[in-house]
Amino acid sequence: MEFLDYKQEVEKIMERKAKHLNKDVKLNMEKMFEAYINDVNPIDFIRSSISLNENSQNNEFSKYYDKIVRNVRTFGYNIIKMPRELMESVVNFYNEGYNAMVPTNYCLEQLKKNTIKVDKKKADNILLKNQLLLLVHDIDNCALKGVEVTKTEAFAVLKIKIFEMRNEINTDVKSYIKQLNKYFAPYVRQNVDNGSRIDILGYSVNQRSVYATVKLKIDFIDSDGFKNNQFSAKETVNIIKMYIEIFRTFAEQYQSVI
Repeated sequence: MEFLDYKQEVEKIMERKAKHLNKDVKLNMEKMFEAYINDVNPIDFIRSSISLNENSQNNEFSKYYDKIVRNVRTFGYNIIKMPRELMESVVNFYNEGYNAMVPTNYCLEQLKKNTIKVDKKKADNILLKNQLLLLVHDIDNCALKGVEVTKTEAFAVLKIKIFEMRNEINTDVKSYIKQLNKYFAPYVRQNVDNGSRIDILGYSVNQRSVYATVKLKIDFIDSDGFKNNQFSAKETVNIIKMYIEIFRTFAEQYQSVI
């Protein structure tokens, strides 16, 4: 099953669930892709997502979660956004009746293991670029072109291969790219739930390889607004792989049309 088929199956089940629950449940696209690559049954993915959403709205759980965040902050992690995988673990600890210190210690262990610090004092963001290079060097069809950092955000400029052309271009490159963007840009917007995360900067053709250059937002999970910024290595790699998979699915559906 391709990712798009998996997504459609999830959406069909969720449409029935929404009627039964009499409410809408928003699903996280990144988490859906992670479930897909880990062969999680669509029904099990939906069940865990609904459980997470319902717990997140529970007042007692909110107090429990806030206490964990306060505990984590005492160890120097000023969490802006709890990584999704940690949030799920916190829900499980809550459901199993553990006191707040147990998930606190677990979160600290995972944060120390899976976070990368960004020192903004380094000129030209060289440190961040080197850290991202380490993350993407094993990801096929992806290259890092540069980085941009503000006080509260970081962006990676990536060159990602969309597909390999079967035949030579029968028109000029400019016209071909215009036709490609006509299909590609709407497809990306339709298949990603957070449109503000990625910007398409341009396209290029090298022999028969077609590439898109994109600017991808990297969420900080800890930041003091100046130099002590941190992001999740695991989450960042999963997000990049999610986009590569979306691009690959696009190629399977539209390569013959363009």
